[in-house]
Amino acid sequence: ELKERERAIHAIVNKHNMSTQGYTATSAVSSLPKPNLNSTQPVEQPVNSQEKMPNPDSYEMTPAKKYFPNKISLESYDISDLRSDDSTDEDDAPKKKVPTWALGASLKAALIQQHYHPPDLNLLFTEIVPPDLNELFIKKKARFNKRTSSAIWTSPILKPGMNF
Repeated sequence: ELKERERAIHAIVNKHNMSTQGYTATSAVSSLPKPNLNSTQPVEQPVNSQEKMPNPDSYEMTPAKKYFPNKISLESYDISDLRSDDSTDEDDAPKKKVPTWALGASLKAALIQQHYHPPDLNLLFTEIVPPDLNELFIKKKARFNKRTSSAIWTSPILKPGMNF
């Protein structure tokens, strides 16, 4: 029984080898026509309206990207595309154009205006409410409440004889 199986397997292998005699993988590849990979193929247009039309949701090639310049405001200098770890621009090759209000006489006039007429910070920022330290630091120790002197009283701040 075992010998019969071996003979059957051997017969199958021999039959296969005889059918592929003279036919190797390299000869199979070399016998195929070589495609021209550096050429384009024309798109076949249907002659009749009855022929199948191409799918309108697909196309042959991705269209070129259209660039639309951002509208630049002369009053603002957008830095939202910068991250804190980005390096700064080179002085001789800046990435962004410096606005005219930030150059020369315009900048000087704006700084003088801001110096003599400062903005009302109460309108810009809300009131800062101090935090309740008892809520932050739940654990209480007696030495935290004891007031001690942080001054060094053994030496004067100024040299003797120096009066201001």
